[in-house]
Amino acid sequence: MSPADFNAMCEGYENKKHAEQELMRQQTFIMVSPYMDKGAGYSKFKNRWRFGWEENNIPEFKPLTSEEIEAIKERHKKYLKPKR
Repeated sequence: MSPADFNAMCEGYENKKHAEQELMRQQTFIMVSPYMDKGAGYSKFKNRWRFGWEENNIPEFKPLTSEEIEAIKERHKKYLKPKR
């Protein structure tokens, strides 16, 4: 078996598992939908129940400037232990 064949088999297996998990999520939504808030649709339910293979939308934070760091240190000076 060539590496390309092995990779294709692994990808097919992962796609099959993803489809099974999505079906399980849809079935769960159908079962719990009578107990959910009015107007709460599948997209809201889907956002609450994320799988590890789904993309996480984590915002990227910009690095702080030296002035911002100094301002934070000044505001928290009373909480920081003095250097010995």
